[in-house]
Amino acid sequence: MGRKPFFYAELDAEMMPPDEPTSPLTYLQWNWGEAYEITGAAGHWLAQRRDDDRTLTADSPELLRELIIEDYSAQPVMMTR
Repeated sequence: MGRKPFFYAELDAEMMPPDEPTSPLTYLQWNWGEAYEITGAAGHWLAQRRDDDRTLTADSPELLRELIIEDYSAQPVMMTR
């Protein structure tokens, strides 16, 4: 039994998607996709806020996750429905 990837760390059962994410990208999109448009691969990770188009960039999904949490904590994304 190996160590779980970062995207399983500190998650409650209700935070997990019905099907476990198969990659950091799907994890980030499932958890933050309503607030951010998220893309990433090979050292280029982007999260664009859906309310004002500010963009966060990182060279890893772990760093992007940290930036998203920091950004959202400082100013939650305003959702429109």
